Amino acid sequence: MKEPQSPRRPLLQARRLKQLTPGAAAALAAQGVVAYSETPENPNRDLRGAARRRTHLRSAKLIDAGNAFLCEALVQDLSASGMRLRLARNIGLPPRFGVHDDVSGALYTVSQAWRRGLAVGVRIHGPGPPSPIKRSDRAALNGRYYGVRD
Repeated sequence: MKEPQSPRRPLLQARRLKQLTPGAAAALAAQGVVAYSETPENPNRDLRGAARRRTHLRSAKLIDAGNAFLCEALVQDLSASGMRLRLARNIGLPPRFGVHDDVSGALYTVSQAWRRGLAVGVRIHGPGPPSPIKRSDRAALNGRYYGVRD
């Protein structure tokens, strides 16, 4: 059995690989000098499924599956697949709930994706409330004040 041939040039040390640009690492790999290179993980990488739009002073109301009011919120970022909300108070959220955008009047069914204090990231599952809502309740959501009836 034949032993593998030793490379003509020694392999670069790992710490020197981190200093190479991706193009230089690819050129060395094509020459057979390096087997692979690692690119450092970018902690600021955007993991959203869709491009976000920053919003300013956009209020929203959160409702549960029974269309009962949970709390007020501010929509800080909005994309086709999710939102970043700032809750008015620290409350527990159900697995699926509704978000009523006070500016556009749109109502979305969402679920919590992440949470950091009062900041909550939600994933949009579709337009419409989590359960059927009466026309009068929908009109009340569009009003300035909305609360839970006794």
